[in-house]
Amino acid sequence: MMTLNQTLSQNDDTEPHSDDAQGACADWREAQHSLFQLANMCLILSFLTPNKFRYYPLCLRIFLGTGYLFFSLWSGLIVCMPDVLIWSAGFFFVNLLHLCYIGYSMLPSRINKDLDDLYKKLFEPLRVSKPEYDCLVKVGYVHGLERFDEYAKEGLTPCGLKTSILLKGRLKVQFEELLVHYIEGNQFVDSPEYDFTNRTLTSERSECNSPERILLSDKRDTYQVTISAVEESLLLTWSLDKLSQFLQSNPALSAIFQLLIGKDISDKLYQIQEMLLSDPECPLARSNQNYQLRTQTDSHSSQSSLLNL
Repeated sequence: MMTLNQTLSQNDDTEPHSDDAQGACADWREAQHSLFQLANMCLILSFLTPNKFRYYPLCLRIFLGTGYLFFSLWSGLIVCMPDVLIWSAGFFFVNLLHLCYIGYSMLPSRINKDLDDLYKKLFEPLRVSKPEYDCLVKVGYVHGLERFDEYAKEGLTPCGLKTSILLKGRLKVQFEELLVHYIEGNQFVDSPEYDFTNRTLTSERSECNSPERILLSDKRDTYQVTISAVEESLLLTWSLDKLSQFLQSNPALSAIFQLLIGKDISDKLYQIQEMLLSDPECPLARSNQNYQLRTQTDSHSSQSSLLNL
């Protein structure tokens, strides 16, 4: 290394200095070390990475960091330039920190995986685009329920405030301490209550054009069942007010959402009917009649929540 420095100094001393060659390279030196060439190749790759590429920020920081690492090795081990070494090492560590941040933010979390599964199983078959689905998810929030936690309490929890989809886990629905059915992953938690509230509000709007009067006449009903977690569960929940505003601005997505609600109610009724047919003498037979009647929206309407699906 010392020999190389002495050689460079001698070359500097022996360089010709003439007025004719001023501003031009009269004597070219040999190419620098391979580390220097690799460093510049990495910089070129970082500049050539297309910004439309999905992982553009990650690739940019990887190539820049690798390039400055090679510059640090070249300046510290080959040419022994402390100022170049300090600057190159500084750029390397800054890129390393930024790379760690980007990598951490891009790691697929368990929640994102569950949301992707929900999209693929429920919304993608109905041709809902991923950006539309992401906007729908952003309107709500994801939260968990521990085992035995209650999502809704019979006769106490008001309807019309929220609606949810179960992302992961299992819930059970009870009416007067009798098991009605279970709720599995990617199913709506309270589709009958949502349908009841939505139709009630629609009926009120058709009878009253004033938003203030609608708000004053809105009397919240309560859940007629108890919904609790059988195991640790994860839910995607929407505030009904925010969800309604979002769906009003997206008619196509609103129609798909209502379709999913209707299908979910039909599946729940089918599950209940199978349970009753398998054991007609069970205590649920009498209680189930009250449960179905309670989830109907209007006795004078030809489109009730459950019977006409």
